[in-house]
Amino acid sequence: MKLSVVTITFNNLDELRTTLGSLPNIPQVESVVINGGSCEKTKAYLSEHRDIVSVSEPDHGISDAFNKGYAASHGELVTFLNSGDQLIDPNYYPFAMEYLSNHPEMDFVSADITFAHPTLGKILVKPNSDVAKTPYPHPSLIVRRKVFEMVGGFDRDLKIAMDFDFMCKMVQQKFKGFYYEKNPVVLMDGSGVSSTRGFKAISERRQILNKYKLSNAHTEYYFWQLRVKMHGRNLLERAGLLKLYDHIKYMFVKPRAE
Repeated sequence: MKLSVVTITFNNLDELRTTLGSLPNIPQVESVVINGGSCEKTKAYLSEHRDIVSVSEPDHGISDAFNKGYAASHGELVTFLNSGDQLIDPNYYPFAMEYLSNHPEMDFVSADITFAHPTLGKILVKPNSDVAKTPYPHPSLIVRRKVFEMVGGFDRDLKIAMDFDFMCKMVQQKFKGFYYEKNPVVLMDGSGVSSTRGFKAISERRQILNKYKLSNAHTEYYFWQLRVKMHGRNLLERAGLLKLYDHIKYMFVKPRAE
């Protein structure tokens, strides 16, 4: 059984090298890179590595790049590891391939990840049974090709929450998965955190839950809380107190990753 690891990149060659360097060098793992930027160094780097399946051309956003990556891949299993993210458990991919090979009734494997917060350092992110939150940490999600085909890929109309939409379709269609709970498997780059994008993400997530009829009073209350916190965060940012806010928030909400 082969696993295709899709990596999308946009003018960030150093981060791409870090990501690809973290992948296990075994024949069963195929690296697929979708390069949407104009960086000539990135194009030259990819052309020098014939073992990497690559597409260098403009795209129409993250969802389009994800879908291109899937279309270019050949593995029976697919996962997405964005440029800048790193696989930190070298046993995870081989385990997932063996597990899904031996358990045809299962559709995917997921695990914890570590999120590299720009001010707080490493934060542990776990799968959450509350669908309004993160059902599965996306960089850990390894799915069979049939899952991708049945959910219809990533929605190109979404700008931020396309991974959440993909997972909500998985929840709606009741795919079965295994939770690998040994340790975090991916270090996710958090340098792109933005309060402006945060409001957009909240809006898209609400629309997604309503679209799939997964919304209820609890989810609406959860998103109301997020909006209040985001407004508070913006006020503290203007006052120069953002780090204090982040420390208080994550002290009570997210477990730290060692």
